[in-house]
Amino acid sequence: MTRPGKLRICMLIARFHPISGGTEIQAHRLALRLLLLCEEVFIVTAKVNGLPKFEDAAGFKVYRTAAFGRGIISSFVFFISSFIFLSRRRKSYDIIHVHLVSGHAFSAILLKLFFGKKI
Repeated sequence: MTRPGKLRICMLIARFHPISGGTEIQAHRLALRLLLLCEEVFIVTAKVNGLPKFEDAAGFKVYRTAAFGRGIISSFVFFISSFIFLSRRRKSYDIIHVHLVSGHAFSAILLKLFFGKKI
């Protein structure tokens, strides 16, 4: 159980550091700022380019779930893998912050419907 005012936030984003674009930079900066206010912040992103499945970066954890193929196939695989990952860990976060409305946003919607998670 979290302390009053201390939320545990999961940030869900298709690509994340070291992949660098506007959304990835914004997510990284937001995660750093949220660490000052929240009990915990962690990132769930797609595993690409031989990056590790897990790393601890600047005070927050980065989990990379399955995504292979290109385009809609990759998006669908990440949607399924992120849903499974977050379902299994549903007691470790209070809110899902979704970056970009893409395939992975549907996993957050399902988590809201099945487990009452806030998005």
